[in-house]
Amino acid sequence: MADKSELLDAQGMYVSLGGLPILRDVSLHVHAGEAVAILGGNGSGKSTTIRAVLGLTPFQEGSVRLFGTELSQFHAWDRVGYVPAALQPECLECDSAGNRVLRPTLPPRDLPVPEPFGPHPRDTCPGARRAH
Repeated sequence: MADKSELLDAQGMYVSLGGLPILRDVSLHVHAGEAVAILGGNGSGKSTTIRAVLGLTPFQEGSVRLFGTELSQFHAWDRVGYVPAALQPECLECDSAGNRVLRPTLPPRDLPVPEPFGPHPRDTCPGARRAH
């Protein structure tokens, strides 16, 4: 039986992208009430780790449980928040953290979503076009 206070249990994740190993034997455990920061240099695998535990990037080995449920069986996406780090400051009026939260990266799993999730606001915002 999974620990009910464990929000995330990732064990022994291995991720390769384009034939290159990105993550090797990564494990991460987060319990209710904890604050966690993932720190590292550019290209060290921080974003890949988060994307793998959310099922956005496939892992070749390992296991992930969210809220005690195996990732492949997890459907309570309304309990998960994800704000990617790729916020573009050149157009603050249309590309803000609030906009990213309101336009989440994680789509509802039962609806078809075009890849990649529609145009980025910087591509359609007049302020962003002026900045270039």
